[in-house]
Amino acid sequence: HFTASGFVVHPDGDRALLVHHAKLDLWVQPGGHVESTDVTLLGAAAREITEETGLTELRPVTGALFDVDIHVFPERGDQPEHRHYDLRFAFVAPDAVPDIGPEVLDFDWLDLDAARRLGVDRSVIRPMTKILAEGITSAP
Repeated sequence: HFTASGFVVHPDGDRALLVHHAKLDLWVQPGGHVESTDVTLLGAAAREITEETGLTELRPVTGALFDVDIHVFPERGDQPEHRHYDLRFAFVAPDAVPDIGPEVLDFDWLDLDAARRLGVDRSVIRPMTKILAEGITSAP
């Protein structure tokens, strides 16, 4: 499966938005499956962010991929074990309180130390480190 997700940077440039995913019980960046109606991968990532957080004022940092991750999802229910090819983009959003969707238990604007304290997986910490180190606070 191809998925698209977004690392959403706070305007202060020191924090990124992570969501506590209900099904996975993990803190991750917002994202999900690319749908047949998605015109672009960037658009798929933006759609998923909006669905999970209610944020609509997203500014892509660039239209290019920011990161790619491949992870294995174990067998669950009628779904066999499979891989997700996660195509990741970077966005900036205003300082807003997300309106979380049904797939999300909680959210937080986290810096790297807070993310590590929560036990966020290295597949999320690695790109988070990259994007926050670049000091991205506005789109070109």
